[in-house]
Amino acid sequence: MKPSTINTESILAAANNLRWEVGDNLHDALMDAIYQDAARIAERTVTKSGDKPRFDWDRVLDRLLTSRLTGVPIMLLLLTLFADRYASSPSQRLRNTNWRALVAFRFFV
Repeated sequence: MKPSTINTESILAAANNLRWEVGDNLHDALMDAIYQDAARIAERTVTKSGDKPRFDWDRVLDRLLTSRLTGVPIMLLLLTLFADRYASSPSQRLRNTNWRALVAFRFFV
């Protein structure tokens, strides 16, 4: 027999043994776990009428950063800070490059 055939047969035999060890209620247990997770997620995210909404940092940040009143000034501030720091870097690199040496190198290589 080929080594791959022996390997395949041993894997199938191990899978068959494990299948019988798991038992008949594997699918029921799996579905129960899935529904428990779904119920936990729904309980955390869905607000019922009359309930006080939960405090979530992600919602607060979302409202703050995406509103027109506060989001646009924050974006302009960040763009100003990052543009001032990082936009001049490529220009300086281009200015400081020894173009003659680079062209000569590319010509001879």
